[in-house]
Amino acid sequence: MFYGAEVKDWRRSRFIAGFAVVLFLLVQVGIPLIRLGDGDRTLRFGWQMFTAAEEAPEFVVVTPDDQIEIELLDYLARARADIDIVGSMPAHLCAVFPEAVMVTWQSGEFMC
Repeated sequence: MFYGAEVKDWRRSRFIAGFAVVLFLLVQVGIPLIRLGDGDRTLRFGWQMFTAAEEAPEFVVVTPDDQIEIELLDYLARARADIDIVGSMPAHLCAVFPEAVMVTWQSGEFMC
C-alpha cells in the first residue's frame, strides 16, 4: 500500500515537471512567433532585429579633386537594419576625410 503512494507521487511530480517544461517552451517560442508579424520589423532585442533585411546605403565622399566610394564593411562589422547608419556615418566620414566637401548616398547628401 505504501509503495503505490510513492509511484503515484512520482508520476504526479514528473507530470508537473513536464508541464512546466512545455509551458516554458511555449512562452519562449510562442510569443516571438506571435510578434513576428507586428508592425516595424526592426525592433531591438527581438527576432525582428536579426530578420529584417535592409540594403545598406552606398556612401561617396566628394573632395575638391575626386570622389571616393566607401566600402561600408571597412567601418562596420555588419550593417543591421536597427542601426541608423545614415544618421551617423556621414559626419564620421567627414571627420575621417578632412578634405571632404560633402558625403552623398542614394537618398541624400551631407555637407561637411
